Amino acid sequence: MLILLVILLLHFSAVITVHAGRDGVDIKMKYLGLTLYPRKKRKKSADDTESGEDPPAEKEFADDLTLEVSDDELMHGLSEKKEKSLTASAETASKEKSDKKDDTAKKSENKDSKSKKDKSAKDDSSEKSDRADESDDSESDGGEKKEKKSLREKIAGYRAKYEKLKPYIPTTWKYFKKLLKAVRIRIDNIWVAVGRDDAHEAAIFYGSIQAAICSLLTTLAGMFTVKVKRCDVDCRFAENVIDGCADISVRVRPSTIVAIIVCMGVKFLIIWFGNKRKAKKKKQNIGNDTAAQTA
Repeated sequence: MLILLVILLLHFSAVITVHAGRDGVDIKMKYLGLTLYPRKKRKKSADDTESGEDPPAEKEFADDLTLEVSDDELMHGLSEKKEKSLTASAETASKEKSDKKDDTAKKSENKDSKSKKDKSAKDDSSEKSDRADESDDSESDGGEKKEKKSLREKIAGYRAKYEKLKPYIPTTWKYFKKLLKAVRIRIDNIWVAVGRDDAHEAAIFYGSIQAAICSLLTTLAGMFTVKVKRCDVDCRFAENVIDGCADISVRVRPSTIVAIIVCMGVKFLIIWFGNKRKAKKKKQNIGNDTAAQTA
């Protein structure tokens, strides 16, 4: 009974409705009358506290902590702070002067040592450049050979992978087309209004848009199962207008998708076992040939 119930539930199709227009794009997904997308927003409960408000007990505690200070005490505290800041600034200025003198002496010593080092470095660099030119020529030849070998190895690896996947390609393509055909698209209403100030331009524009819609519908019909209920294109003369809206519904049965996937899996297993048998036969034939040659 449970299996029958599950099969019946999977037989009902899931519906995706799409509305597109100037007001925007609205997408809804329903299954068995239940809206799966978009989900309803949960309402806030009354117990949730409002953010940004402090409890009254904390406010009373903060008011009790305020202290009253006299004007004389404030002036005395400010004068002490000024004296401390002046003494600190004088000490820092004297330290900066002494540091600058030491830096100038060190810089002069460093310049002399750098000039000596630069001369010796130039001589060493000239000798190294000659050696590097000789080594670069030999490295370039070896690098080209390595690149050629790596490219050949990559191509060989891709070929081996393709040979393994080759027997699965026709079955996957066949069942992929069936999967696409299982998707049923119904165009409930398409309305397009087109217009230009000049009547000749309006007629050409109307014809080009109608041809574009027809080609789009034919390509969709080749891939999916398409049903058109209403599709209108209005031509408006002496009016520069482009407007329209579309209501489309897409239906899919989960049971058909599950059936296609199961059939595809069975086919893959048959191909895999067939390839294994072929490989075993090849090994046996090679073993028999080697035994016959040795005899």
